[in-house]
Amino acid sequence: MAKSHAPLMKRSGQMYDEICERMRSSLTVDMHVLELACASGQLSFRLAGCVRLWAATDFSKNMIAEAQKGPCSGRLHFSVQDATALPYAPGSFDAVVTSNALHIMPRPELALAEIKRVLKPEGTLYAPTFIHGSGAGFRLRARALALVGFKVYYKWTAEEYESFISEHNFQIIEIARLGGSLVPLCYLRGKGKEMMKHVWIELLLPFLGTSLGAGCVFFLKRGMNPLVQRALTGFAAGVMVAASVWSLLVPAMEQAADMGQWAFLPAVAGFWLGVLFLLALDKTIPHLHQNSTEPEGPRTRLSRAAMLVLAVTLHNIPEGMAVGVVLAGWIAGNSGITAAGTLALSIGIAIQNFPEGAIISMPLQTEGVGKGRAFLYGILSGVVEPLAAAAAIWAAGLVLPALPYLLSFAAGAMIYVVVEELIPEASAGGHSNLGTLFFAAGFSIMLALDVALG
Repeated sequence: MAKSHAPLMKRSGQMYDEICERMRSSLTVDMHVLELACASGQLSFRLAGCVRLWAATDFSKNMIAEAQKGPCSGRLHFSVQDATALPYAPGSFDAVVTSNALHIMPRPELALAEIKRVLKPEGTLYAPTFIHGSGAGFRLRARALALVGFKVYYKWTAEEYESFISEHNFQIIEIARLGGSLVPLCYLRGKGKEMMKHVWIELLLPFLGTSLGAGCVFFLKRGMNPLVQRALTGFAAGVMVAASVWSLLVPAMEQAADMGQWAFLPAVAGFWLGVLFLLALDKTIPHLHQNSTEPEGPRTRLSRAAMLVLAVTLHNIPEGMAVGVVLAGWIAGNSGITAAGTLALSIGIAIQNFPEGAIISMPLQTEGVGKGRAFLYGILSGVVEPLAAAAAIWAAGLVLPALPYLLSFAAGAMIYVVVEELIPEASAGGHSNLGTLFFAAGFSIMLALDVALG
């Protein structure tokens, strides 16, 4: 069986090349990867050089013996293991690969349970598998596999296979059909559903900060003191600058390290695209800044309250994008972005959104808007953040190699908001040093969060 397997798989060489190409984009040099049912090493030899350790296993001693005839390295280790009873400790691997294996296991749900156990909480499952149909070609392939010793227990269609993986606590984050009509394959990449719950929580944390800040309108009887407003604006600016540098620009350059002395190019290019994007929004969306009587953007009949909300909404867009692209990097398994790092950014943005929510709702109340409507306007200014974050995750999923550009794009957009809006507001009038001091406080807190949690 082992000797006949390799020639059989060579006929699918182009398909395996495509599987490897998709996997390489999310494998990093510090990852520990476990491969189940490695057979004679079709993926093992191609991908082991991309990671720190590739533990290739198979239930068949003959398969492992055949694989060991290939060019081994210090990163690649072969061993005989039962996929349904693995000897590894919980959370041992950054990724688990099981290619064309689950459909030939009598109890694939046991293998998925073991995969879930040995994966780290943020780990990735790669499970490309041949899929089936009702035609004669599919029946012929099943018979060919049986002849070389593989009994096909499950003849899933792509939809049935996706459903099976989802039912066993994995969230599908990438799925594609590869190969021709005769030998189609479902390429599938997934994460544990618990991880995806954390993603949703971190998406909503900044919005929660805005909503809590807007709720101050119900508890504070007087309008916001101008000095307090200036201090809070400076604090928000400090958080945004620190997040732009440590959570966005630095990871963007780290991910472009293979470009050598040109590693700054994605960061610079993305940064300028972000600045120009916000400049375009600034010119095309009517809005009114705090303590200003002249609206910016095209002329409109919108109320003063609506334009105040639009002003805050404008700089909530890059904040949401920042959270989204960092989460996208984490979901993709990027080694430069950790679970704690994404949490630090979400908490930091939520902290600085609290005063922003208050800065919207309380001045509106002093201008005669009812408390309920002022609170609603404050909430509406923050709704755009989870929407922008979700859009950024979707975009990054489509073009994962462009993640350094997306990270720096969000940084450029945030810096534009800080320089164009927040710093002038924090420095207006007397006692401008108060805004400066709170800027330093916000920067320090975000820096501390990034180091302590990241």
